[in-house]
Amino acid sequence: TLSRNYQGIPLIPNHLRSLCEAGVPLQGAIDSSLSLDRLTTFKLLVAEHVTSLSDDQAAVLADWLKSGGTLIATPDLGKYDAIGRTLPRSIVAKKLGDQILASGLAGAGKLILVEDAKEIPEIVKKEAGYWQFTKPESMEIAPYVSEKDDEIVLHCVNHGAPLTADWELHLPQTLVGHSAKLFSPDRQEPISLKLASNILTIPPVDAYGVVVIKK
Repeated sequence: TLSRNYQGIPLIPNHLRSLCEAGVPLQGAIDSSLSLDRLTTFKLLVAEHVTSLSDDQAAVLADWLKSGGTLIATPDLGKYDAIGRTLPRSIVAKKLGDQILASGLAGAGKLILVEDAKEIPEIVKKEAGYWQFTKPESMEIAPYVSEKDDEIVLHCVNHGAPLTADWELHLPQTLVGHSAKLFSPDRQEPISLKLASNILTIPPVDAYGVVVIKK
């Protein structure tokens, strides 16, 4: 396919690692296959240095925003057209009916412009507060939501020494009262866990375990 990375910007944004470490679930949205049906599965999008957009792609973003999405972007969003020509104004601003691209409400949605891309992780974590949780320092948590949105799956990878005692996972209050189970290669059968509060106590994990929370 034709690359439209005219500015030589890294294709994998620098903020991805810190978001993964914070436990924010991520999915990629490829600009060449954007559609409103595809974007309706997302509540929040990050467009870091997404400078080149076609007319149709900008229209999809604008429609998604106005329908209630939250878009975090750098100010160069839609600065160029699909073949890299400089536009008199952001094509996304044009589709939103604005003269300039600016932070604020867009229909039922919200546009947040970030001058310094290094600030994006903290803004994303604030906007996606549902997913913020604390954990042991050696533990990496990768959360996923099932296609039917009825399960939350937390992949827990221990990068340190095997844990010898129970450990705690601090979850959002919205998950209190749900059922949970731990699956681990260390155990033949899954272990039922209690979510009586937002602090989930988990048995020791040597290297890897999966916590499945039923919504």
